Amino acid sequence: MGQRLYLPEHSWCVDPERRQAAGMPDEVRFATQPGLAQEMINAAFVAGAEAPWVAGDEAYGRDPLLRVALEARGTG
Repeated sequence: MGQRLYLPEHSWCVDPERRQAAGMPDEVRFATQPGLAQEMINAAFVAGAEAPWVAGDEAYGRDPLLRVALEARGTG
């Protein structure tokens, strides 16, 4: 399953020197927090986890893509 690293868009993602100093791979790009949550939830389901529902704060609840993906799986 694993975790995902959230990188602030305007400070880390666009600063090549900072990225290089931190050893950040070039393929790591900005993703919204709900997008990262969706990746982690999908990975958990693929690994066999079961969840009848998922909870999150308003940033996650307002993301229509995350909500649609969960509802498509039958997860509330």
